Amino acid sequence: PLPGFADGRSSEDLPDLLGHHSLAAEVLRAEPELYERLRDARTELGVSLAQCAKSGIDCPGHALMKVAGAFAGDAESYDRYWALFGPIVSGLHPGWSAEVSHTAESNPAKLTNSSIDASGRYAVYASLDVRRNLCGFRFPPCCSKAERREVERFLTAAGARGLRGTYLPLRGSGSCASMTLQQQRRLRSAGLLFSAPDSRLRLSAGLGRDWPDARGVFLSE
Repeated sequence: PLPGFADGRSSEDLPDLLGHHSLAAEVLRAEPELYERLRDARTELGVSLAQCAKSGIDCPGHALMKVAGAFAGDAESYDRYWALFGPIVSGLHPGWSAEVSHTAESNPAKLTNSSIDASGRYAVYASLDVRRNLCGFRFPPCCSKAERREVERFLTAAGARGLRGTYLPLRGSGSCASMTLQQQRRLRSAGLLFSAPDSRLRLSAGLGRDWPDARGVFLSE
């Protein structure tokens, strides 16, 4: 883990959060007994509340830019530490309710070819990010190199069976043969290559651990 709170070496006593501005810090500041009540709890995969809240403790943030300040370490973290995550989810998504199911829309007929910016003066391109995690594995803030490589192996095997395309590991990955320099340049010019996390918040959350090992891009045909 990045040196700081919950790094396995420093104290895990909750510090003074008066100058912290994340939603996680607000929750912990408003209910300080929450942390003491759950600090010794662990999920089945061994994730603690301190690990989930590490980024919000390490990074004070800015009063005008509200961020979550917490990352779930695995799927169970949301249930085990809902006292922290519940208010955060509500703060990030006003009007959200745990009693209402997420609305799904998968009708392709509703897709259109309408131009976002017909003039071409403002919109260069648009992208859509979708994130999914696998049950039984810890999430990036807590997963080990071995776990991440197992996820990569599982996904590439699944893709080989049911998806038409090519998986290209990032250059420098030691898990398998990485993409060539030419492929890297083509992906970057097309806006399809993601970069290493560089913000203090994301690094504190562990999102850059062992970078770029077991990371890659899947290109569908």
